[in-house]
Amino acid sequence: MTVAEMHSEFKLGMDKSDSLSYPNFLPEEIDIFLNSEQEKFIKNRAYPSGRELGLEETQKRVDDLKNIFTNYQTTSFTTNSSNKPNGVFVTLPGDYLFAMEEEAIISYTDCNGASATKRVVVIQSTHDRYNRAIKEDPFNKPDKNQVTRLGYGLVTGNETFELITDGSTLTTYILRYIKEPVSIRYGTQYETPTTDIDCELSDHTHREIVAMAVRTALENIESGRYNSTSQELNNIE
Repeated sequence: MTVAEMHSEFKLGMDKSDSLSYPNFLPEEIDIFLNSEQEKFIKNRAYPSGRELGLEETQKRVDDLKNIFTNYQTTSFTTNSSNKPNGVFVTLPGDYLFAMEEEAIISYTDCNGASATKRVVVIQSTHDRYNRAIKEDPFNKPDKNQVTRLGYGLVTGNETFELITDGSTLTTYILRYIKEPVSIRYGTQYETPTTDIDCELSDHTHREIVAMAVRTALENIESGRYNSTSQELNNIE
């Protein structure tokens, strides 16, 4: 579905008879609704709450977001006085949204005194779990089969993770992640025209996003149709 088609469906959803019973939203305003609901849609699919299934528990949820799965690999790491012992910071890609799967390549000296390399899993941990593992749980602290990853925040203005080894040298970090999608834009219809940008998600998700945008718009104008529209959306998967 093109951005023009998404706008047409939004307008039909708001007022199927086009009788001006509802506000005539500008293209810029419709894009705000569409992009806001696109963001909610992605978060709901990646980290659903309540009874709903997780991202990779059904094929449909994978298909919903597969167009924004991407890979990242880096050999660049930084350290400063804030690091945990054997920890380094890794800068995340600018379009990073959610991690899906992580690995690392480490180099170390094996039991025969020879240099060796290994590709190992990276395990996400909370700071509390990490502290307990270091002090009390030798099976869950960093070793030559896993690297621990802690969330951190900004380092020199960039989003980062902290990666912690058992003392082995971290040479490469490999990440598969959900990226931020491009912003939907019906730019040719703007007061100051620009280029159009279609929704980047799988085509079958577009109607769901439009329906969510209509619901939010109806709520914003306190429409009596809000409850019935929300009920319809509850049946959408």
